[in-house]
Amino acid sequence: MHWALAYSFITLAVSGIVMMFGKFFLLPVLGLSLFGWLSYALKTLHNFVGPLFGIALVIVLLMFIRDNLPNRQDLPGWPRAAACSAAPRCRRRASTLAKKSGSGSVSWPSA
Repeated sequence: MHWALAYSFITLAVSGIVMMFGKFFLLPVLGLSLFGWLSYALKTLHNFVGPLFGIALVIVLLMFIRDNLPNRQDLPGWPRAAACSAAPRCRRRASTLAKKSGSGSVSWPSA
């Protein structure tokens, strides 16, 4: 189901870009007859793939929603997360720790 969602998204993205901007960018390159055929084919494909994308999106969301819901293991961390999000002191300390630890630099272990 994931790949149906991915392929339909890519198809909708490409056909949507051609429908929106193809007149300005592809028409001068391809010519009127080839661009007309391509835009008609992609518009038809867009109309058929759109419902498939919607159905696949709902199915994938329903499949993965249970993994993203909070469970008992998340409960002990909630008070600390709420306190830290309210106090700017926690954010400042985290950024200071990131600077001291060399965040952003890459170090490879020597062989």
